[in-house]
Amino acid sequence: MKTQHGSHTSNWKGGNIIKICKNCGRKFAVEHNKTKAKYCSRKCCSIKNSGINNHNWIGRKHKNIEGYILCYAPDHPHCVNERYVFEHRLIMEKHLGRYLKPKERVHHINGIKDDNRIKNLKLFANDSKHKYYEWSDKEYRQKRFSRPDINKKDIIPYINKKMSYVKIAKIFKVSRKVISHRMHC
Repeated sequence: MKTQHGSHTSNWKGGNIIKICKNCGRKFAVEHNKTKAKYCSRKCCSIKNSGINNHNWIGRKHKNIEGYILCYAPDHPHCVNERYVFEHRLIMEKHLGRYLKPKERVHHINGIKDDNRIKNLKLFANDSKHKYYEWSDKEYRQKRFSRPDINKKDIIPYINKKMSYVKIAKIFKVSRKVISHRMHC
């Protein structure tokens, strides 16, 4: 019996259709009404449609919520967040001519997290040496935590709008810790 959609009737029981996965090349079966399937699994679909292949891809960099720039580097041995590496680490690695060890820390001298010029970066052997440097630098502490122009009454309207400390910190161009310190002092 022929219908307007070809030789199949509405109660067709011809079984599954065999297709080949566009990512791994493995054969997989789909039901006759799901002929648009291209991948054998969600994993293959997400692998094939990530990074450059994703329709939302806008470049090889993006900024995370803390203000650091992440670069797409899927082959890097220390990539984080599924194939991304912090740009300041990549720049320091290029300058040194070697990969950084996972414990090594790169410090932004002027405190601006997206200013990744090599003259603004300083390398520390580990986190404790980095923290010691930060807290022993009086000028750094004053710049980061003593903003006399920001007080609790300036922050309260944003709190009433149910904004997070992170968002308020971005408005005032300070760290979240400054906002928290002002609210609890």
